Amino acid sequence: MKEDNLIHVGVSHYEAFEYKKNLLSVEMNLLKIMMAMEKYNSLRGEELNLKIILSKKIRGFVSGIKKLQNTLPKQKIRGEAGRAEKGIILKKPEFPGNKSIQSELMEIQEKLRRMNLNSV
Repeated sequence: MKEDNLIHVGVSHYEAFEYKKNLLSVEMNLLKIMMAMEKYNSLRGEELNLKIILSKKIRGFVSGIKKLQNTLPKQKIRGEAGRAEKGIILKKPEFPGNKSIQSELMEIQEKLRRMNLNSV
């Protein structure tokens, strides 16, 4: 490096103090972020362990329910629930007076347009 390419910058005592203070503040914030990340990672690990335990218990309950369903006698179901199990689905009757949503929307827009024309 040549000596004629060097650039020196003068910094006052007050500016140097402010720079050091800002640097320490940034360093403190980074340490706080690192602490928060460590806490997050530990809590995340606990959460995953609890989810594993919960899924094992749910699997146990599901297997218990299946055993109960196999051992208990089956009941004859009447009404709509029985039809749904057999695959029979009843449709609601459509009345001729029912309009589609699109047509109702168009009617309302037309009424609003007429009201706007009459008010002007």
